[in-house]
Amino acid sequence: MKKYVFFVTLLAVVFVGCSPKKSSAKESEEVSSKQETVQEIPDFIKIRPGDKVILNSPQVFWEITILLNYEQKKWLAEQTNTNEDVSDEEAYLYLQNKREEFFQSLGLSEDLYNQYSFDHYQKIQDFLEKNPQYKEAYENSQNL
Repeated sequence: MKKYVFFVTLLAVVFVGCSPKKSSAKESEEVSSKQETVQEIPDFIKIRPGDKVILNSPQVFWEITILLNYEQKKWLAEQTNTNEDVSDEEAYLYLQNKREEFFQSLGLSEDLYNQYSFDHYQKIQDFLEKNPQYKEAYENSQNL
């Protein structure tokens, strides 16, 4: 008799524990997607698209880089939300066009931005080591 009660109890626990919890899973997906879209650019990043900037310091470089990462994630989300079949080439051209618009809105070119990173590599790295909030913001901007 004890074996029978134990067996029935075990079966009940297995069935209750393994039953799908549709509402919980759905709610966690909704919360997760809301968190991804709500994630904002940190307050200490003062540069915004459309602000004219002079790329003359590692701080400005990192602010542009972090902002660019956030913008790229937004562009990718916009493109995937269109429900259109887009070829790899079209997607690449779309992102290239958006990047060009982004740099133009700042009064820069992507070439100037890239050249600054080559010319001032060590200063850029030193700035990141001395300013952990920028390092964290950069890492977060990549993991959106």
